[in-house]
Amino acid sequence: MFRLGFVIAVLLLFGMARAEEEGTVQVPGAFAEVGWNGRFSSQSWVEFRLVATNSGAFKAKLETSEGRVLEGLTPITASLELPDEAGVRETRLILPITTTRMVKITLSGATGTVTKRFEPSATPIELDETRLPLEPSLYLAGQTILAQLEPKTALSALAGGANLIEIPTSLPVGNTGLGGVKNHAPQVKLLNILEKYAPTAKAPERRHFALGLWSVVTFVVLLGLYSLKRSDLRYTIGLAVCSSILAVVGWWASQPIAPFHETKRTVLIGARGWGLKWTIHARFSLRPDWVLPAGVLPLEGTNHIQRDYQIGSTKLQHAGWQQIRYLTPPTATRIPMRLENGKLINESSAKLDKIFIRGLGRQEPLAVGASRQIQSQIYETLPWDEYVDLMQVLPEGTVMAQQEGGTLLIALAEQP
Repeated sequence: MFRLGFVIAVLLLFGMARAEEEGTVQVPGAFAEVGWNGRFSSQSWVEFRLVATNSGAFKAKLETSEGRVLEGLTPITASLELPDEAGVRETRLILPITTTRMVKITLSGATGTVTKRFEPSATPIELDETRLPLEPSLYLAGQTILAQLEPKTALSALAGGANLIEIPTSLPVGNTGLGGVKNHAPQVKLLNILEKYAPTAKAPERRHFALGLWSVVTFVVLLGLYSLKRSDLRYTIGLAVCSSILAVVGWWASQPIAPFHETKRTVLIGARGWGLKWTIHARFSLRPDWVLPAGVLPLEGTNHIQRDYQIGSTKLQHAGWQQIRYLTPPTATRIPMRLENGKLINESSAKLDKIFIRGLGRQEPLAVGASRQIQSQIYETLPWDEYVDLMQVLPEGTVMAQQEGGTLLIALAEQP
């Protein structure tokens, strides 16, 4: 009996300790938070915010890690600073949290230092907040939103995958974007397969490869002439001058035109003509100091790439002469392809090719501004090779197509 009481007491104390760590991190004159008052889900982007309510300089640092203990954990950090100024001021950044490990936030200033830990939720959370940011990347975990939102915020949340209980009268009920209204179907999770659609980057081209090769060949010829005429001072001086010029020209011609080469591909996905624009990047860098755009998520080797998120940039600890594929936070956008009442509609400014409807098969290409009733089978029921991975996560009735230029369009089945 004593042991049972002891165990219950320990559990209660543990629960109280965990409860005290929920919410924001505060010191006199400032507070910092991740997600919504310390509540957030993994497998999406989150908001990290520092707010000063009084004068003074403040710093906030977020720390977490990815990977397995046996393989070695990889640190992930984010930093925010506010200078000593008067009045209320705020700074924030958006960063991806795909790990389920604890997130530690340390807030420091002249008034003290406080550290708290927050645990990501493995499932979507319910939100009844008055302050909901517009970035659709924050709602990829499929949060349920109980509050009444204005149309602009509602569209951003729906594009990212949120489930809205209350909806403005100007928006339709049902699936819109990756989200929906009133217990919509489970959202589509693409983070694990988007890397399969990334392009390939190559080493940057040299300024003038042929000129550099010509300089090397000429230098070898001059060495031969020097061996024959080295006893002649005039030849020696002349050959030295020519060799110096060739060295400078060869060095210049052999230099790369840029420190890195980058390509990208676009994927649009949503329902009812609304959804997300994903940009998948591939970068080949010659230098080890990788500085990428703000809030990026590496798609490969994330367990071995240390990264630090700062305002306006993401710094990676990665070797030079390497390629990495990464995602920038998605943005809300119009999806110019719809399947409505059995009719496929192309609202884009480019021809649609490689059209495939899951459950129905391949379809003929569709011209700009055209529409056509779909048929159960045109000439093949199997998808194109590049669609095979998508078949595992997309629901029946989803339409996939490619625009001229390589943009991939995905229109999810529209449900009432």
